[in-house]
Amino acid sequence: MVPVLKGLQTSGKLKLSNTKVALISSDNPYSKSIMEGLQKSFQDAGWTVTSADLLPFGEISDWRTFLAKVRQENPALIINTDYQPGNAAKFLTQFLEQPTDSLVFIQYAPSVPEFLNLSGKKATGIVYDLLGGSLITPKNPRAAEVIAKYKGKYGNEPGTYGPLLYEEVYAYADALKKVGDPTKRLEIGKALGETNKKIVSGVLSFDPKTHLAVQGDEALPIQFFQIWDGQRVLFYPGQYADGEFRTPPWMKQ
Repeated sequence: MVPVLKGLQTSGKLKLSNTKVALISSDNPYSKSIMEGLQKSFQDAGWTVTSADLLPFGEISDWRTFLAKVRQENPALIINTDYQPGNAAKFLTQFLEQPTDSLVFIQYAPSVPEFLNLSGKKATGIVYDLLGGSLITPKNPRAAEVIAKYKGKYGNEPGTYGPLLYEEVYAYADALKKVGDPTKRLEIGKALGETNKKIVSGVLSFDPKTHLAVQGDEALPIQFFQIWDGQRVLFYPGQYADGEFRTPPWMKQ
């Protein structure tokens, strides 16, 4: 997130009043580890972390204690790593009761259709990111193809996991076709490791040292989106972008 923010500031698309960030998470391994990673990244970049609050995991109906501290500090950036769309919608609604001059980032939840159903027009300006999300742009026709097939079969948007699971199955199928025998697991693993193909979320290949999928702007990029008038606008990375970042309506221009 730090280099993305720097890029937005350098381009003049984003003006931040300070280098303070307020973090909040619910107590689950996914959200907590992301918050801890962000805390370190921002501190290493010279930012002041005004809070790193941890709430019990589950339904959260009242974010106002945290937001009261936010309004005292007036940080340039607020990050909520709780991933549940219902919680995210309540967080946004309560933030907008008395918004600060802050960019608001919410982890994962805005990517879920339920979030837009709950928040409606209030969501305009919210930023989120995805690793492995569908790159639905003219520059990645694979995503449009897979999602159209999903919608044609099931009649609804697939979210993130439908297309990813589809690609996982076919990565295995490609490896099995190459090896020809499902009992030759090591050979299938080797064939999977040699994968290099465009999928819904970028270009899939594997690091032979770690066996992890390669992450990066030219491989599987972390995608940054902003919601505007009910639409999700992909603004980073530039080679896949289908729109530009805009200053949220509650922030000073």
